Amino acid sequence: MDNFNSKHLSAQIPQVVIMMGVSGSGKSTIMKHLVSSWRPSSSSTPAVPIEGDDLHPAANVAKMRSGTPLTDVDRMPWLDAVATEIIRVRSMGTAVVVTCSALRRVYRAHLAISAAPIELCFVYMDMPERELQARLEKRAGHYMPARLLASQLATLEVPDPTVETEYRVVGVPVAPEMGPGDVAAAVAKAIGWIRVNQVD
Repeated sequence: MDNFNSKHLSAQIPQVVIMMGVSGSGKSTIMKHLVSSWRPSSSSTPAVPIEGDDLHPAANVAKMRSGTPLTDVDRMPWLDAVATEIIRVRSMGTAVVVTCSALRRVYRAHLAISAAPIELCFVYMDMPERELQARLEKRAGHYMPARLLASQLATLEVPDPTVETEYRVVGVPVAPEMGPGDVAAAVAKAIGWIRVNQVD
């Protein structure tokens, strides 16, 4: 997958990065590493994290907790809430790192339209299904059960930079042996962010 994909987008380093992919792909963990150790060279302050899962309405959380997959009707108000939070935080002049599954092209396009004129950069966390399943089975304290992975993978539309030109798309393959710092470094390299701090 190529990195920046549209002649209609600016050539600037991304200021709003959305860590996307199915549950268990490490979106939240990598977001924490990015905001702690990396930022755009044009920014003098740390990026601000936005945890997309925290913006789900209670009804969505209840459905997922029960093992019921969300529908498009369920997801659209959530995506609107994510876009609203992006606009709010970006208005303060800081870079932003967001976690949001954004599994389908229509979801990514909806976010891009709702957050316009802010440019979005989606980073697709790509890893083998077996590793995803193993991670979810080990994870505790999250309302997303491992049994919903299959439905998420069925819903997933891998970003295609040849047709998704309303925003930037970056694909980062995640191998099982890569630690969070390694993945964050790979993401930062792909989006052109610089290191500002070292996470233990």
